[in-house]
Amino acid sequence: MGVPARIDGCRAGEAGDAPGDGPPVAWAAYALAEALHPHGAPYPAGTDRGGRSAALVAAPVEQVAERLRRARPALQSRLTGRRTLRVGVGPAAPPAPAALRAALVQARYVLEGSAGPVASAAELDSLDGLLRGIPPEVTAAFHARLLAPLAAHDRENSVSLLGTLAVFLDHDGSWARTAEALCIHVNTVHYRIRRIEELTGRSLARLRDRLDLRTALLCAPQPVRAQAPAQAR
Repeated sequence: MGVPARIDGCRAGEAGDAPGDGPPVAWAAYALAEALHPHGAPYPAGTDRGGRSAALVAAPVEQVAERLRRARPALQSRLTGRRTLRVGVGPAAPPAPAALRAALVQARYVLEGSAGPVASAAELDSLDGLLRGIPPEVTAAFHARLLAPLAAHDRENSVSLLGTLAVFLDHDGSWARTAEALCIHVNTVHYRIRRIEELTGRSLARLRDRLDLRTALLCAPQPVRAQAPAQAR
């Protein structure tokens, strides 16, 4: 069973050659091979058609990820400046071209969205994890497209409709629990939700619209938090 892994080259914060011979991508492939060699499982490692380092490993995902986590600090110490060595580990896959390609695509996707040095496709188990691999320009545009009217309201008022929406969805659409969390009367929650629906053109009674608005909140450049209780406007 194949387990793909990928080194994200030597992501350079500044110019310069990578340690050893050859360009950063070649060194990243070498680092990947060095990290996997002591594991004892067969693997091919090199660069793909896109010039990215990758390997296919015949070993369980958890073992490969743990081996890479242990090996990375020593490899990272060889890098200079602000260069960072990062690795993505995909899911187990049968030895078929389509399945192996899909596993590599997942490894690259989770690597792009992860903040950690070693990322695993196992992180793709929630909406949050899925969104982290989407370019920030795309998520920011989605956030603005759905929630710009609420952001404009909040800039001109002491009451945060964005915060109210976040709390309402965090409490599974419960009017009473939202009111308790915000320390306001339940009628005020009803009023604010009506304003949110008017401004966004979405209905929080519909699951699809709830999911869209929840996703838009998760796409915010900074987490949306409820403001302190204030008089509704």
